[in-house]
Parts: sequence; structure tokens; C-alpha cells
Amino acid sequence: MATSRICSIDGCGKPVKARGWCKAHHLRFLRHGSPTAGGPMRNHNHGPVCSIKGCGNKHIAKGLCQAHYTRKSRSGSAQATKPLRTSPGEQLSFFARALRSDTDECILWPHQKTKDGYGRLWLFGRPVFAARAICAQTRGAPPDESWHSAHSCNQRACINPRHISWKSPSENMADKVEHGTHQVGEVNPHAKLTEEQVLEMRRLRPSHSLSQLADIFEVTPTTVSRIVRRLGWTHI
Repeated sequence: MATSRICSIDGCGKPVKARGWCKAHHLRFLRHGSPTAGGPMRNHNHGPVCSIKGCGNKHIAKGLCQAHYTRKSRSGSAQATKPLRTSPGEQLSFFARALRSDTDECILWPHQKTKDGYGRLWLFGRPVFAARAICAQTRGAPPDESWHSAHSCNQRACINPRHISWKSPSENMADKVEHGTHQVGEVNPHAKLTEEQVLEMRRLRPSHSLSQLADIFEVTPTTVSRIVRRLGWTHI
């Protein structure tokens, strides 16, 4: 017989109604924007937790939570190497705890991240940057959508509200240069040219067309145009 799904909020144990939460936690999300907002739940069911170290989710069978029990049933092991998928409820629960935190230490986003290491959060059915969502909650909307949620701690995955503030693109770039975290020129892992090649490209421009230079350095004519007009590689 199939095991019914339970609410993803730690310690709840009630059947899922929608979005991975029980009826009460889903109603809180609709009213307050968070399934854990509004104070303690009445008749909160605190029971045994999953036996997997560091999990903390409610036990449902054989010493395991719903997620680890399902994993063991499918793969034969509750501790497979592939990470467990996290529900929107689990992400929002962590997000809400970060908002209420009272620490100066980094709070690293443990869920989905971009390839650059920034936390991603599913909010109202779409992915958003967790740091931007935190910044909007604690500091209001940015002056302009182009502004960045800048980290004072230089930890991209951090969502501690004390470490994040709105900064203009130029201010954020200046901070990165000052802190040595701006990956400019050859140190950028996506760079296709060296500084020596860029200087040589500019030296050859008077006697070569953009297409010729693109063939020589194996880049696009658009890239060559930006470099020779000093719209790219502006630091040299």
C-alpha cells in the first residue's frame, strides 16, 4: 500500500494538501507568504525524527522520513549519493528561518544554486535569487531592477540579511575589485583570450579587418570590435 505524503514542515506530520504542505501550512503561505509565518501552530505534532544524521524530518516508517523512505524503496539505500530533492516548502522554511536569524555568521543556502554558486528559491511558481528575495524582504524594493543584491561577506550562497544590501552595478563592481573577487581578464574561467593576445589584436587593427582578426584569434568579429573599441578588456 502506498504511503501517503506528509507535510514538508519539520515536525508537522499532517497529510499534504498542496505545494508539499498540509492544509494549515498552505493557508499560512497564502495569507502571509510563508508556511511558517504567524506564530506557533496549534496542536503541532512533534514525534520521532528520521534516523539519518542531519535530516530532522518526521519519521514515517522504518526509522526514516518520507523522502529517505522513498529513496530506500527505489534505490535500496536511504543514503544514496544523489542529493534529495527539496520541496518548495522546505526552501521557504529555511528562507523564513534566515529572515528571523540573529547571527553575524554566514547562512549558506543549502538548496538549488546557479552554476555560479548563487542560491535559487522557488517563489510564487518561479525561480528567484534567494539573496535578492532576502534583500527585498529586509530592505524593500531596489531603487532600480538593475541594482545588485551585494554580499559584504563575499559568500555567494549566503542569505544572512545582515550581509546583503542593494548596490548599483558600478558600486558592486568596485567592491569586487577591492575585495579581489572580480574575475577580470585572464583570471575569468570563461576568458578565451590572454592579455597578450588582446594587446596584439589592438596593434594589428589598423592593417586588418574585423573578420581577419576574428579568424586569427578564433573569436567572433563582434568580440574583436568590442575589444578594439575598448568596450571589452577595459582594464588593459
